Amino acid sequence: MLRLHCVIMSSHPPAVKSQIDRSAPILLTLLSIAFLGLTVVNTELSSRLMREDELLQNLQAVLLFAAAFMFAGSAFRAGKADVGKLETAALALLALVAFFVAGEEVSWGQRIFGFQTPESLKAINTQQEFTVHNLAGLQRVRHWALIAFGLIGGLASIPRIRLRARQTAEWIAHLLPERSYVSAFAMAALLGVCIEAITLLSRWGDVSQPVTAARYPISENAELLVAGTVCVYALRQLMRFFGRDASPGVR
Repeated sequence: MLRLHCVIMSSHPPAVKSQIDRSAPILLTLLSIAFLGLTVVNTELSSRLMREDELLQNLQAVLLFAAAFMFAGSAFRAGKADVGKLETAALALLALVAFFVAGEEVSWGQRIFGFQTPESLKAINTQQEFTVHNLAGLQRVRHWALIAFGLIGGLASIPRIRLRARQTAEWIAHLLPERSYVSAFAMAALLGVCIEAITLLSRWGDVSQPVTAARYPISENAELLVAGTVCVYALRQLMRFFGRDASPGVR
C-alpha cells in the first residue's frame, strides 16, 4: 500500500500539490474559526479541549515534529539535487525551528520522562516547566510573534510579492507560500490581536472573568492553527522534491 501511494504521489505531484495548496489552508482557517466560535459560546468547554497532554495539545507537537521531519527531508533532497546553498540552508533552518518549537510544546519530554525543572528556571517560568517560551519576560513576545507570523506570511502570499521575489531571486520565490495561505495567516494574526487585546484590557481595567478565561483557549487555538499551517507548508516543500530529481526550476 505504501509503495502504491508513493507511485501515485510521484506520478501526479503537481495535481496533488495544487490540491494541498488550495484546500488545506482554507480548511485549517475554517476549523480555527469554528473553535473561536466555541470559545465565545462555551469558554469552559474549549479550555477543557485544549488542556495539557490532551489530544489537541499533543496534536500541535505531532504536526510540528512532522513539519521538522519534512523540512529536513526537503533540505536533504535540495542539497542532493544541488538547487542552491541558500535554499538548502533555508530549509534546514526551518527544520531546526520547527523541531525547537515542537520540543517546547512537549516541554522537551519533561512530563514523559519525569525530570524536574531546575530551581533557577522554575523561579522565572510562569508554568514552572523546562521551557523557554513560558519565561515570564517572553509571554507578550509570543503574542507579537503570532501577529508578525500572520502579517509577514500573509504579505509573502500576495501574488505581486511572489512575482517580485521571482525577479529578484528564484530560490526565494520557491519558498514563498501560495495565495491560498492568506486566510490562515490572516486568522493567525487576528487571534494574536485578540490575545493581546485581552492582555491589555486585563492590565488597564476590570475585565469579566469569562473574557480573561478566553485567553488560554484562543492562544492554544492560534498555536494549533500555526502548527497545522506550517505542517501543510512543509509538505508542500517536500513534494517539490518528491519522486523526482529536483532542479532550480522545480515548483
